[in-house]
Amino acid sequence: MLYPKLLNLEVTNRCNGNCVYCGRKGWKIESVDMPFDTVKELIDKFPKSPMVHLTLYGESLLYPYIVDAVEYSSARNKYVWITTNGQLLDESMSKSLLKAGVNKIIVSIDTIDSDLFNTIRRGLDYDTISDNVHRFVDLRNQYGYSTVVIVNMVNTKDYNQDMVASERYWRKVVDGVSVVNEVYCGPIDNLFLSVDKPPVYCPRANEHLTVRANGDVVLCCRDCHVQYSFGNVNDDDPYLIFNSDKFNEIRNRLITGKNRPTLCDNCGVPAMKSVSG
Repeated sequence: MLYPKLLNLEVTNRCNGNCVYCGRKGWKIESVDMPFDTVKELIDKFPKSPMVHLTLYGESLLYPYIVDAVEYSSARNKYVWITTNGQLLDESMSKSLLKAGVNKIIVSIDTIDSDLFNTIRRGLDYDTISDNVHRFVDLRNQYGYSTVVIVNMVNTKDYNQDMVASERYWRKVVDGVSVVNEVYCGPIDNLFLSVDKPPVYCPRANEHLTVRANGDVVLCCRDCHVQYSFGNVNDDDPYLIFNSDKFNEIRNRLITGKNRPTLCDNCGVPAMKSVSG
């Protein structure tokens, strides 16, 4: 029986941005928050899972219980982190998250060109976010916290003019910079297709329990349209869902390459590799 190393919990699917490359386009999914009781139940259900990530396709800082969720995870010795666009990471929120015990915070900033940033990440403001990140780092250092701060940059074919300069700038400010290639989510209808492809081993399908805000357990963090839902934690035991025949059948299709989901095509997950090499 498989046991997840990471609980990937979408505490909210609401977002205050409208980024040009976001997989949320074409969504027919109701905007909801995961009840805090559900968050707690999932964390308690998997006491041996060492990591909790409180973000997926929504802006985690919009979740009204985000500080409580971080504190609850930390109190149970989980390595807990959030990914955020940083717009709401003001001084009060920064102090609350640090005090709650957040181990890592990843802020999505693609460029240091404010006009370009505001074009890519529509609805957000570069200057506000930049100030927020600088202040968060200062507060962390001032009060002696060990929270790791990462800037995540998405490399897109249309908006990568100053990627090198932006990466160089942020490496001087935060603890690390990750650069990932844009992941094409594709039309919803195409994502339901299956084809024979080279076999792969993807740790995400075997080690991550990914739960959407409405309780659906999906294949992985790339399943933005919930096309591979294996059950709902509000109706069934999440451990049994994670080890269900339906979930294992998909895992087998990944390993064999036979009738493999097209969801895996063009995936930017660095951990994915060919089982043959």
